[in-house]
Amino acid sequence: MALLRNDGAEFPKLAEAALPRPATRGNRVTLKAGQPEAACFLINEGKSDIFRAENLSSGKPVPLLTVSNLPAGSDYASGSFRHTPLPEFVFYKPGAANLLLRPVEESAAGKFQFGKENNFDLGQPIRRVITLDEPAGQKLLVIFGEGEKAGVFEFDGVKAPVLKQTIVSPMKC
Repeated sequence: MALLRNDGAEFPKLAEAALPRPATRGNRVTLKAGQPEAACFLINEGKSDIFRAENLSSGKPVPLLTVSNLPAGSDYASGSFRHTPLPEFVFYKPGAANLLLRPVEESAAGKFQFGKENNFDLGQPIRRVITLDEPAGQKLLVIFGEGEKAGVFEFDGVKAPVLKQTIVSPMKC
């Protein structure tokens, strides 16, 4: 992995870090207000995936969070479902029916870890999970099957997601 910085004219290389395999599902997530965004990604280890969040603000990758032993081919979404200052991550494997919620906790200033996990079975194969921002709080948009059906869920990160709206399409999403 090469870390580049856009200085307006060029993309100078700041650092290189070896990853055991290619990173997928890259995203930027703020773990705590006022701190730099973390680079989040998954790495496939063959039979399982590893989720990593790293701080890149120094020009070198600094590990912040890791989750090992996710099912191979996993994906994730993040949000603030419990209305806490730190986010939660929802992990899932497309084609499976369950969501795994892992809240972020701060053990000391700037030191993050994942808290106790919660599993939720939605009863049908999940294709994609998207966090929706609404004035009353965040919700989950879950696309099921091959994209022919979706649902908008209220979710507090503690109790099972509650279906609020079903979306059925004659076309796949």
